[in-house]
Amino acid sequence: MFKLFPLLTIFISLNCWAPHYTDWSGIRFEDWKIAPTLASGGSFADHYSIHNDQLAVLEHYEYSRNDLINEAIAGGGVARKDPSQVNIYQFNGTNWNLTNSLSEPDIIEATPYVSPEEPSVIISSATGFGQSLVIRNDILFIGMPSLGTVKLYAKQPHPTIAESHVWIHQNDILPLAVSLPTEGFGKSMAFSENVLIIQNNQGGLFVHKKNGVALKWELDQEIYIDEPCFSKDFELSGNTLIIGSKDGCTGKVWIFESNGDKFNLTETYFNPDPSPHPADSEFGHSVSINGDNILITHSRYILDLHGFSGAAGIAYIGKKAPGLPLNMTSILNPNDAGTGEFGWDADILDSKAIVNDPYFSSVVDGSITESGLGMNYLYVKTAEDTWENLAKLSRSDAAPNSWFGRSGVEVTDSGFAVVADPYSESGTHPGAAFGGIYIYDLRNMEGLYLDSIYNEDIPVIGMIGSLMLALSILGVGWSRIRKQ
Repeated sequence: MFKLFPLLTIFISLNCWAPHYTDWSGIRFEDWKIAPTLASGGSFADHYSIHNDQLAVLEHYEYSRNDLINEAIAGGGVARKDPSQVNIYQFNGTNWNLTNSLSEPDIIEATPYVSPEEPSVIISSATGFGQSLVIRNDILFIGMPSLGTVKLYAKQPHPTIAESHVWIHQNDILPLAVSLPTEGFGKSMAFSENVLIIQNNQGGLFVHKKNGVALKWELDQEIYIDEPCFSKDFELSGNTLIIGSKDGCTGKVWIFESNGDKFNLTETYFNPDPSPHPADSEFGHSVSINGDNILITHSRYILDLHGFSGAAGIAYIGKKAPGLPLNMTSILNPNDAGTGEFGWDADILDSKAIVNDPYFSSVVDGSITESGLGMNYLYVKTAEDTWENLAKLSRSDAAPNSWFGRSGVEVTDSGFAVVADPYSESGTHPGAAFGGIYIYDLRNMEGLYLDSIYNEDIPVIGMIGSLMLALSILGVGWSRIRKQ
């Protein structure tokens, strides 16, 4: 009889929707971690891009120009560094597996004068390969800002191995016939449908659209506002482009909308706090948009000056309907004594959001016990315009002063959360043994706001179902199996 009780309660609860995310409370650790062994001078996870079941991550290799020159002199005039590469991982339903690695092009440069004994050497160049990445289904854009170009790769069936694929370079996107500076072209990118936006060092944005030729992209528009704080983080969703401010600024956000042809500035949005403090800064440090949902962080919002616990950081979620002003509906504030810089990075979907604080510290009885651990806050929409913190995403190998998540966070439509924490072979990161790509499985997460799929005339049954389901969870018990 008692064995049938949990099954009965689950059956009753399924007859109506009710929030039940008991399994998701508290602190969660990663389900998968990607951290390859690096060759000398390597670093991993400084830049990445994820879409559905594919993940592209930069494995970067630095080199000393003087060391290479000396090596070239000793070796007959030629020296090469280990090429940087973009590793592509695919989720097979159980694990994330490395499927391809795309190497940095071997571009060489001549050094005209080194010494009387060796007047010239040739060494490999630093190209900035992979400093920005966008992966979408069968295409991959790789930025090379040191050269001012973006390379486009296409995924194609492997010619000899069944059910395998290769990524083939198709063409380069170059800043041709432009009015803005081209230095750093490829520094960052945003993509939506058939629009690709590429940023330069100045903060200028180059809007490219797909033309009638397959895998060809053409410059359609340049966007720049002549202000020193214009353009650091930016994101595109449909016909709406949101742009945040550079570091060190008081901050504001620019919103552009496309009428189907060009993007036009429709709103400049400032800190909505009715009582701002002069010390507050970096409103718009991170911006994210998904449909009509917009998330903006204010990472240097000084919390104690506003009566909250912690050092700095707050975030806002709002609605942006086409042609209408941005309407802020929710404020995200952990009000936690351990807060360091809440809002370093953030991402939003229709019913989930994640906000990163790489400088979070653990606090016990008012004293910091471990500084700089880093923490990531997962929020869910529980009602219309209501967002609640569901869990904190930490890592199983946390270490003080390791600043978890400095390379960014993301939630995906396919049900994953990603936290990128760079590390290097040389150990310059205090937590060098700990970093990597950390992935959290959100696919079975419940408790999100949805309209009831049944008639509202049966609320009592819904309440009973929720209660019975909670009892069933307690009766059955729950254990979490960590995926390796």
